[in-house]
Amino acid sequence: MHACMRPKNQRNNNGTAKAERLRGKITKDRADTLALIEPNPDKRVIKESLNTDTFHGLIKEFKLEFALTTITELPRYRGSIHLYKPGLNVKQIQEWIKKIIK
Repeated sequence: MHACMRPKNQRNNNGTAKAERLRGKITKDRADTLALIEPNPDKRVIKESLNTDTFHGLIKEFKLEFALTTITELPRYRGSIHLYKPGLNVKQIQEWIKKIIK
């Protein structure tokens, strides 16, 4: 049955479920970003360290300034922090960010 033909309460429930899935994805994406910026992670999938000069060069070249905003806002997202590493100190994240943001 097409979405417009469903009863209104079913359409709203589907919209709510979709919104929940998107919120979960955003939380996971932020947790993944924490994994990328942690200087000494418990599990190292990527062997190289983040080169901040290269990082900033890519941001300028491809106009990715939103990435800097995303990184600076990470300490506000407790759910993402907990998903990445329960008990991780916000001050520690702020120290990582200071090393990345010029």
